[in-house]
Amino acid sequence: MVVIGNKRNKKARNRLPQKKRRQWNVREKLMIVHYFENNNRNVRGTAKKFNIQPKQLRDWSNKKGILLTTASHVAKLHSGKPAKYPKLEDDLFVWISEKRANGNAITQKIITNKAISLSKSPEFLANNLGIAGFKFSSKWLDGFLGRYDLSERRRKW
Repeated sequence: MVVIGNKRNKKARNRLPQKKRRQWNVREKLMIVHYFENNNRNVRGTAKKFNIQPKQLRDWSNKKGILLTTASHVAKLHSGKPAKYPKLEDDLFVWISEKRANGNAITQKIITNKAISLSKSPEFLANNLGIAGFKFSSKWLDGFLGRYDLSERRRKW
C-alpha cells in the first residue's frame, strides 16, 4: 500500500508568518516620505510598496516638520499622558533620589505609601482639590517610574 502525503506547495509551508504590526522609527518614516515626494506624490503606490496604510503615509507627510526635528531612533512622537499632579511627583522624585543617595532600598510599596502621605499634606490638599480621592494605583506607579526614568533596583548576590 502506498500512502500519498499532502501535496501542498513546499514554499507555502516554509514561509514564516508576516508580522501584522510594525513600528517605524523617525529615520524610516522620513525615507518613506522622501520616496513619496520624489515619485509624483502617489499615495497608494508608495503605501503598497512599503506595505503601510495610505493614512499612515498622509499622517507622516503632514508631520514632516516635527519628524525632521526629532532624533532618528525615536519611534513614538507622543511622549504619553502627562502627570495629573506634577508638583507631587517632583517632590516624590526628590525624596526617592535622596533615599537612593543614602543607600536605602526603595520598593514600589514604599513609593506608593510616600505618595499617599505627600498627598495628605495640607499644601497639596489646598492646591489640588481632587487629590483626596486619587488612587495611587499600580498603573499610576508604572507611569510615574517611566516619566522619571526610574526602576526598582534589586540586590544581586
